[in-house]
Amino acid sequence: MTLFTETKFRQTLQSAVLKWFAAEEYSFEQETAAPNCAANPPPSPQSGQSNAGLLDIGAVMGRIVVGGGTPAAAVAGGSNTGNGTCGTVTAQAGAAQVGAYTITFTGATTFNVTDPKGVLVGTGLTGAAFLNQIGFTITAGGTAFVSGDTFTVAVPPGVYTANSGNTGNGTCSAVTAKAGCQAGTYTGEFIAATKFVLYDPLGRFVGEGSTGAAFSNQLGFTITAGGTAFVVGDGFTVPVQAGSSNVTPVNATAVDGSAVAMGIVMRPATVPAAATAGVLLLERQGVVLADNLIWPTGSSASQIAAWIAQLAGAGIVTRPS
Repeated sequence: MTLFTETKFRQTLQSAVLKWFAAEEYSFEQETAAPNCAANPPPSPQSGQSNAGLLDIGAVMGRIVVGGGTPAAAVAGGSNTGNGTCGTVTAQAGAAQVGAYTITFTGATTFNVTDPKGVLVGTGLTGAAFLNQIGFTITAGGTAFVSGDTFTVAVPPGVYTANSGNTGNGTCSAVTAKAGCQAGTYTGEFIAATKFVLYDPLGRFVGEGSTGAAFSNQLGFTITAGGTAFVVGDGFTVPVQAGSSNVTPVNATAVDGSAVAMGIVMRPATVPAAATAGVLLLERQGVVLADNLIWPTGSSASQIAAWIAQLAGAGIVTRPS
């Protein structure tokens, strides 16, 4: 791989971000950018401009490590005017992201779909199948939809499964992903009739919870006691689906792993709305100019400080311009 073979314009842009790296074969990695991840890029500090669909040099990236499981049924907004219905929701070719999708009507028969990160996925029509990341068909009812009517579709990271030999017959709510959620199988064990402990896929202690109370650490769920109490040794598992490992701009509220900074774009890359694209990242042992890094719009000072610390953990040091 030859790093400095771009045009003079691109070399200048790169040099405005990258000041030193250890070795091409060690510091850089060719990665796959997630579809549509550059739909609304923030402006570059160098130019003050952004181009839809372009990952520019200096963009700070995260990795999608947690994938979406089987989507739940669509839930109509409580203040909807229209009374149409949404059919069964499916995940499209493993592309569904963990979190909540929002379907927002822009007219009686037209709607937008945004992903869990608030990025527009596509537009649709009632009576026609929508097939992008998630799949569904909305059927109009006797009262027409109006602009602002909504449906939400939750895509869980996994499903709670009680151990087959349990004594207790309590139930669990839908599982949601929280910050730090990992791919693999979480295991839970009851230590009393109303108390349990949760371990992550590597067997590390996550936290202690109680029936009837929301648990919110890496995973979110509530276990409700049944007619027969749990006993010590009863347990459960929550298999969390692995993500695509594609990269995407860091997002502080993401629960798919991309809230953690792991690299910086070193060559501009155009990312299609419905397909992946190759992108070159600095991932270890380098020095970059912090003022020319591209952070998500609206990032707070504390969020940027956390991302800089995460990059430092990979040996990527930031310096003022």
